[in-house]
Amino acid sequence: MLTLPMLWVLAHAEHNPIVQMEARLGLSPAPLERFFGIRGPFSGMTEAAYQLAHFNVGASLVANVLTIPFLLVIAIAVWRWERPVLRSKGDELLFLGGTIAATVLNNVVPAALA
Repeated sequence: MLTLPMLWVLAHAEHNPIVQMEARLGLSPAPLERFFGIRGPFSGMTEAAYQLAHFNVGASLVANVLTIPFLLVIAIAVWRWERPVLRSKGDELLFLGGTIAATVLNNVVPAALA
């Protein structure tokens, strides 16, 4: 019941408080980005969702190009009321390949947009 009002408050905050909290706790940037300079598939997703809530689509895409597709997948999973399951080795390999492709996309596209 309180989820929507909390989201409304976060969306209307001047600066993203979740990103500030992550930085203070040492959770941002992720170790992959901190040590190797490679953004993971979820790097920048909090900021991208925040920018999207403010209708800044361009800034959202620069923060993380995968946020909109990820939110669509989550919405479809909620709508169908099922969670994705990896049932075979092939599914696991497909997931691994998708994760690697998402990491490459999240590093190449924002650099091209900036």
